[in-house]
Amino acid sequence: MTTATCTSTRTRVGQSAYDGAPATGYDVVHHSFQEFADHPGVRARQLGLDRAEGSPLLALFGKRLRTAYEMLDGREPGWRENVNASLATTITPLAAGSGLRLGSHGPGALGVAVDFESEEFVRQLPLLGRRARLTALREVVDLHVPGSSAGRLLDEASEQLGTSAARHDAEAPARAGRTLDRLAALAPGELTENGAYFADELTREWTRLHG
Repeated sequence: MTTATCTSTRTRVGQSAYDGAPATGYDVVHHSFQEFADHPGVRARQLGLDRAEGSPLLALFGKRLRTAYEMLDGREPGWRENVNASLATTITPLAAGSGLRLGSHGPGALGVAVDFESEEFVRQLPLLGRRARLTALREVVDLHVPGSSAGRLLDEASEQLGTSAARHDAEAPARAGRTLDRLAALAPGELTENGAYFADELTREWTRLHG
């Protein structure tokens, strides 16, 4: 009869279980699953960037993307928890000069030019997250009556607040404030109940940032 012998070892959350798996050095005693999920190596594997080594151009693209995410994490800790965060699950390399673009086939899809710069990524991703959220809201609820200027004002206020929060433009807070004032001055009924709630949310955000 053959006797099986079991050897007890500490289980690592991020242990490399097979060739090519990301080694994180994390374990279940000292690290949470959220820390593991946020690890750059794990995120690279989720996005398919760990398979870019076969192409020098894609390998450089993957390296730039990891650097950009690390920069964003350093400048905006906890940004993934923001309601407007753009949490890409699929990133598609685009032709040089294409910049960053939201995918057209559902949430989580992001197109990124192969020659993007990390600074551009850090600046644009939060704004794309805002646009994606507003687009998703409009797919399920009406925010304003058809033909009203309220729709454009909601877009502008959200975009200006995003620029203001990222401190990319010294004039953005003032512009956002003026746009919010114009939203508040709209005739009753131009914003639906949902639209009014969203406008109030933007106003509270402005107050939190600049009040």
